[in-house]
Amino acid sequence: RSSDLNRLVALPMSYLYGKRWKGPLTPLIAELRKEMYVGPYTSIQWSKQRHNIFTADLCTPHSSLYDGLAWVLQQYEKLPFKSYLRAKALEVCYDHCRYDDETTDYICIGPVNKSLNMLLALIEEGAESER
Repeated sequence: RSSDLNRLVALPMSYLYGKRWKGPLTPLIAELRKEMYVGPYTSIQWSKQRHNIFTADLCTPHSSLYDGLAWVLQQYEKLPFKSYLRAKALEVCYDHCRYDDETTDYICIGPVNKSLNMLLALIEEGAESER
């Protein structure tokens, strides 16, 4: 049951990451960024923060295999030919999320994946979506 929940949350999160989707920058978001980060949000180099994890939050230290695979994937992201593969993966991911909605009569298995699926429907189908 736990693996189902993980998959149903990871799918829409992967879709949002794959699309590089960002919500609109509102005054509230700007204020939260000022409150949460020690420096200006725009000056943060996110690639350098990948291994910046609080010790108590690090359940398992990263292995050298993980670090190597993360580096390979980071290099892959820079390649120009990935657009077809990414578009196909996003299509499959969205189809899975839509199928989850349809097979559960739009109730879903939990509130987190339901809200994420609703966000995906808004992005793909617009505000007039029946979903």
